[in-house]
Amino acid sequence: MGIKGSSTRQVFFNDVRLPAENMLGKREEGFKIALNVLNTGHINLGAAAIGTSKRAFDLAVKYALERKQFGSSISSFGAIQHKLAQMAVRIFAMEAATYRTGQFIDEKMAALEAEGFSVEKAEVAAVSAYGIECAILKVFGSECLALVVDEGVQIFGGMGFSEDAPMARLYRNARITRIYEGTNEINRMLIVEMLLKKSNTGELELLQAAKQVQKELTSNPAEKRQAGGGPVAAFAILKDLKKATLITFGAASQRLAKKLKEEQEVLMHISDMIIQVYLLEAVLTKAENLRINGEVKTLIT
Repeated sequence: MGIKGSSTRQVFFNDVRLPAENMLGKREEGFKIALNVLNTGHINLGAAAIGTSKRAFDLAVKYALERKQFGSSISSFGAIQHKLAQMAVRIFAMEAATYRTGQFIDEKMAALEAEGFSVEKAEVAAVSAYGIECAILKVFGSECLALVVDEGVQIFGGMGFSEDAPMARLYRNARITRIYEGTNEINRMLIVEMLLKKSNTGELELLQAAKQVQKELTSNPAEKRQAGGGPVAAFAILKDLKKATLITFGAASQRLAKKLKEEQEVLMHISDMIIQVYLLEAVLTKAENLRINGEVKTLIT
């Protein structure tokens, strides 16, 4: 349907024998290698989604400025402005989260190399350490792209549905991003499962944190937030959203225990909460850095 430049084929290996020294790893560890490859693919897909989204956004803005209706450019219409704003917000969020995750991975790699890891092993271990974040980028990036190209087609109107206009190709090519590198449904469930694993191994004390939040809410009266906006209020909201996510995660883990992995609807909802919290924190961090540094930039750079 799309990505016509990709030569997708079936390859069959029948009665193929390989030398033992050509194995990439130990027996029974192939799935682990495959997962590490997917982690890299996830963050790469997220980054690629930014570029395609920006291309679609630029085309939509250009067309909106040039297209006249009722004697005015359609870019002056509130409905079109709303669409462009929604597109810009998601692209900014995706870019902020991708660069933030990339920085985490780079810092982890540097630390591992300082410990004596080879560059190759440090890269694999660093990307694996942020597998959850990479999965988040895959899910949000592909869905950000889906919205951007869809609204781009809508802004182009009838021309958007024509192969003669540039949106048709972008629209078709974007669809596969929610399927390959693991479907978004699988990745949503993996996000929670990976968190559960880190919680069970003690790498993250999520259940303890959830209990602490629950204790705070039951023992302390509700805090009254003062009216106002700005960075302080935004970070306060982020803190509350983290608490809500922790409580939901803790309650689901406590009530469902080992059956939680089977409750796909619950996993999907918790995953959506985690994704939104991570994206919001990335956006607020980037916006705050821009404010502190006094840099004057457009939101999409």
